[in-house]
Amino acid sequence: MPFLKEIINKVNNSLKANAINDKRFATARIEGIARSIERHNGAIAELFPVVLTDNFEFKDVSIDDTYPLIIYHKILNNSYQQKDSDRNYICKTDVKMVVYGKIGKLNLTSEQLEAVISMNFPTILDKNGTGVDSIFIRLSSSEMDSQKVFNEEYRNIMYRLCENDILLSFRYSIETNFRKGCFNICEC
Repeated sequence: MPFLKEIINKVNNSLKANAINDKRFATARIEGIARSIERHNGAIAELFPVVLTDNFEFKDVSIDDTYPLIIYHKILNNSYQQKDSDRNYICKTDVKMVVYGKIGKLNLTSEQLEAVISMNFPTILDKNGTGVDSIFIRLSSSEMDSQKVFNEEYRNIMYRLCENDILLSFRYSIETNFRKGCFNICEC
């Protein structure tokens, strides 16, 4: 689906304005779309998350305790449904948002951070700058088990969270309404 980068930037901007908007979060690292890549360390293939920069280079977004909070998003899948004519469609994009935080720097427990984010998650986004007709967001679940989230994000990397670390993930969907043939792929 085109314009997912712009839509996820809108999700991040909404979170910055409504959920993580005080001084505790001032130096947070809020990233867009991430993906998992493999790096070979001798005979071992390590898997970890990275984001693609505007220069099409990969930048590591692994756990880094120099930040009080790190957020990134992963696109899981897209599903399409024809709407009322052969040109009108709905795209549902399933997304996982990963959140890392430091209890001592945030003065929040994992349960409190999860509540702050979930209670302030956007539901409708402004479509400007996206080329779609409408954008609806639906938060569906959160994963509170740090070990499980770590195992989903990292492979062949030693578990390195301590008691002061928070690692959560949220599942949400982006539903966009669009007209087929109305995208210029060069604008995406």
